[in-house]
Amino acid sequence: MTPGIRTPTCRHLVDGIDGVKRYRKRIIEVDVRFAEQSGSVTTLEGEVACAPGDALVTGTKDEIWPVTHAAFKQKYDAVPPTVMGKPGHYRTRATLVLAVQLTGPLHLALPSGKGILSGDKGDWIVQYAPRDQGIVNSAIFEATYEVAD
Repeated sequence: MTPGIRTPTCRHLVDGIDGVKRYRKRIIEVDVRFAEQSGSVTTLEGEVACAPGDALVTGTKDEIWPVTHAAFKQKYDAVPPTVMGKPGHYRTRATLVLAVQLTGPLHLALPSGKGILSGDKGDWIVQYAPRDQGIVNSAIFEATYEVAD
């Protein structure tokens, strides 16, 4: 770790931090394939482990990130003729999150040793649910989220 850079775990909640707001995920179409074996994915924010069956989502800027099978079914809808759980085109759901823009560098340790995400000033820390957080690159955040309140 770099000295002076905070490294919270996912137990650290965004709720209650000055400047936190509610945002809504924009409805966008993405390409998805599914991991056939355990491995890791190089995201814009760091290496993240994936398990067989996890969705490997390709976003608007050709960035890739893994989503657990259970979370994927709650956050995405298949775009016909794609069938849920099969590779193809999917649409995000307009889910609500809490987010705050980073004022400096931050490392975020994911649960179960899945990886460490790194963000810089201007990137966003997003809380999808209690104990479910991530760091999102600033350009990706601006393209995929909107203020909800």
